[in-house]
Amino acid sequence: MLDELYEAWKRDLEDRDLQPLSADFFERIADYLHRLKEDLRMTDDRTLNGRLKRLEYEKATKLSRNLMQLRQRKILQIACERESLPSNLLTEPEQTYYDRTRQNQEGMLRLQEQVLEGRMPVPEERDQGSERRTLVLRFLSDMPSIVGSDMRMYGPFRKEDVAVLPPENAETLLRQKVVQRVET
Repeated sequence: MLDELYEAWKRDLEDRDLQPLSADFFERIADYLHRLKEDLRMTDDRTLNGRLKRLEYEKATKLSRNLMQLRQRKILQIACERESLPSNLLTEPEQTYYDRTRQNQEGMLRLQEQVLEGRMPVPEERDQGSERRTLVLRFLSDMPSIVGSDMRMYGPFRKEDVAVLPPENAETLLRQKVVQRVET
């Protein structure tokens, strides 16, 4: 997995354009980092094996962070330049980030038009869909960390844990029957 992460980072670093990732790439990275972290808890840092595991975890964490920051900058630039982006280049959380960024960019452009036309800026009403919604869920089994649609890390989760997640992720987990919705 470290090799795959490195190759993805290298492709995005060397090419100005956003490079495709598999749809489950960040989920697999989150699972990989979770497993490494668990291995570290069970390994003595004074042993060669322990030091190697620590080094692998640190490299994987740094590469993951750098890759996500690289992709975030590219997505932001594309959204601000009002370019269209083939959806097959984005993972699900990245698509959500891109869509929200485009909406914000469009709002700023409308504001600029209003001001430049000498009109008072009219605040846009927020529709219910744009409100930050979350769902409360109870986990039915253990689950590794996931990257949320808001690009935040959630988890890892143990059976019976209760968590608040973005609706996009919650719906996916509900379909997989690994969580139950908690009525609030």
